Amino acid sequence: MSNLHPVDTAIEKGIKEGVFPGASLLVGKENKILWNKVYGSAQIDPKKRSVEPPTLFDIASLTKPMAIATLFMLVLQEKKCFLDDPLKKYFPETTQQGITLQHLLNHTSGLPAWRPYYEEMLALAPGWAAEDKGKNWLVEEILAEPQEAPVGKKTVYSDLGYILLGAILEKIYGKSLDLLFRQKIAEPLNLKKTFFNPLGHHRKPVDGNPDHFAATEKCPWRQKILCGEVMDDHAWLMGGIAGHAGLFSTAEEVQKWIAELQKARHSRSKLISRETFNRFTVIPDGRDMNVPYFTFGFDTPSAHASCGQYFSPNSIGHLGYTGCSFWWDMDKDIYAILLTNRVHPSRENDRIRVFRPKIHNTIIESLNLT
Repeated sequence: MSNLHPVDTAIEKGIKEGVFPGASLLVGKENKILWNKVYGSAQIDPKKRSVEPPTLFDIASLTKPMAIATLFMLVLQEKKCFLDDPLKKYFPETTQQGITLQHLLNHTSGLPAWRPYYEEMLALAPGWAAEDKGKNWLVEEILAEPQEAPVGKKTVYSDLGYILLGAILEKIYGKSLDLLFRQKIAEPLNLKKTFFNPLGHHRKPVDGNPDHFAATEKCPWRQKILCGEVMDDHAWLMGGIAGHAGLFSTAEEVQKWIAELQKARHSRSKLISRETFNRFTVIPDGRDMNVPYFTFGFDTPSAHASCGQYFSPNSIGHLGYTGCSFWWDMDKDIYAILLTNRVHPSRENDRIRVFRPKIHNTIIESLNLT
């Protein structure tokens, strides 16, 4: 692992400059882990705790590819749904026109990126938060939301579409999203530290000790530093179990999931077929790199991408608002998983925007893969 020591310097500098209190970084190439190390503090307010190898992070929007896209790979293989299924098949009451599952998966549905529904709910019915009433109200609000662009014509990264996708999976299977993830992904891949809602809500906690988690922000609604509770406001309103955010995990377990995708790409996965993997990750040749492009669940590099300048156009990845990310260059077969708590104690800290491409450049330069 000695050739990656410049990464140590970069991350320690990031901590010193306040990019994030703590981090976990795992780098792998092909089937070998090249670097796996934790840094800094899991919590600095109101007490100080170090990041330890078992520390779990709120991985925020990494939930989209790791849970939702992967579950849709499996449900399509089971032929319980199809990518061209209309939204109206699952929600006949919606006023939105022309949206299919594939439009929701690749962020071309025309739905807005985000809306502050949580502010409206907390003013309207604060007792609904984290209850079924709140979850149902939120889905109904999204289904009535006017589309901002024609379907299929514009890419707008949207939490709203993935909230609907999570609800659709629950309709298809008649089970809660956390149970689906556990049964269909976590158990087959032996992911023992990746789950929704670890502290529990109307159910038995998966891990009831807040000190096992990297802290996120001091939430203005919950009036406390969050440890083991989902930070995302809308995921919180939905009881911590949602299609756009909610998973907690470690870099090692994100790596296990990526390893399964690697197997799928080479027809060695018992979970995901090569055909399904290719369908969800195809990237058009010669696309305009100045325009964002999402496959069915994954981000891809574009101009000024967070994966830096060396990851090839044939790369997939995703960012999480809490300061987490993964990128996998499928041509070089190298991946980097960076988990941080950059939002602790405040989400206003956005220094990670500049840091992310720099750390990915450092990784590739250190491995002489430029």
